Amino acid sequence: QGRLYEADMRLRPSGNQGPVATSWASFMDYQQNEAWLWEHLALVRAACVAGPADLMADIQAFRETVLARPRAIGSVVEDLNDMRVRIATSRGPAGLWDVKTGPGRMQDIELLSQTGAVLSEYTGSDVAGGLAACVACGILSDAEAQLLCDTHAMLWRIQMVARLLSTGPVQPGDVGSGGQAVLVRASGQADIEQAETCLADTYRAASAAIDAALERAGKESTT
Repeated sequence: QGRLYEADMRLRPSGNQGPVATSWASFMDYQQNEAWLWEHLALVRAACVAGPADLMADIQAFRETVLARPRAIGSVVEDLNDMRVRIATSRGPAGLWDVKTGPGRMQDIELLSQTGAVLSEYTGSDVAGGLAACVACGILSDAEAQLLCDTHAMLWRIQMVARLLSTGPVQPGDVGSGGQAVLVRASGQADIEQAETCLADTYRAASAAIDAALERAGKESTT
């Protein structure tokens, strides 16, 4: 039936040669003493799905403790900028309809949202809540947060549709007129040409908003 979720084993704390599973004590020690920012950002979206109730409660409590750790905005913004550069260098988008990876696309917005969570008292995991936390921290304006929230919602709709149409990067020319109609509807536009123009403009606007917000936050943290 195929894979529901694919686990990237390269992301385990000890690298490719490390154990697939780790003890609870080792996990806590790693998160408290060795983990990088991106690993704490990943904890924003962490959730227990099965296991003993007392262990799941301990994990949730520890997650909230790690996320609530005091952090300097300047240091976090610097690390986030470095992450964005690394992502852009190692993996570019697979085309215009790859709404997940690339400047101003879903992953970019999600990273900023998760940054808001680690810089605030917000302990939820949804993107809108994290962007609201960015506003509370002074990283985003209300208008910027709304732009990014609306952008993510639209890209999420397209992502869900794309996954139904193709197991790989979706290309409108490969999915026929019916598939194109579904993509157009998800984008909220009138035809495929308008949808593609909208996507390009949306990526630029979202990327510009994130760039401006991080530049502003970096300057304010050094003054």
